[in-house]
Amino acid sequence: MEAQVAKGSGKLRATGAPSRAIRDAIHTAHTYLHSQTHTLGLGKDPTDYNLHVQLVNLMQSKEGSETGVAFFIAMVSALLGRPALESLVVLGEMSIRGGLLKVGSLTERLQLAMDSGAKKVLLPAENKRDIADVPSDVLDKVQIIFYSDPVNAAGRAVETG
Repeated sequence: MEAQVAKGSGKLRATGAPSRAIRDAIHTAHTYLHSQTHTLGLGKDPTDYNLHVQLVNLMQSKEGSETGVAFFIAMVSALLGRPALESLVVLGEMSIRGGLLKVGSLTERLQLAMDSGAKKVLLPAENKRDIADVPSDVLDKVQIIFYSDPVNAAGRAVETG
């Protein structure tokens, strides 16, 4: 996914043929972004900018509800003008108040991330107990970075300076 910001009136545009679940995740991330402007220290008011989020579905995935945290990070990255870490996969579903849901089928998702070239995976802290069930060959190839909330995830994902 990519996000771009331009001066405007706070509108959100999503392109790339996103499914209903993905559109909902984008809107959830956008709503949460507005509520966390001061916490993030953006220095910009999101209502003064239009955000354009484009989904490039390389895997032709039919899922999408678990992309909210990733879209939130993309929006923060665009507003800050700083890229997210390279080779990063973001796992996690969020509510408009920033609540996180535990990621299911963790081994399969980490295996897919590894097979797709990911070097780092952002994962909700709620999944810490599940790491014991992940094969060591997967854990040897991807760095797991836990986050406690979407703002924490953005701080870990977006490059500083």
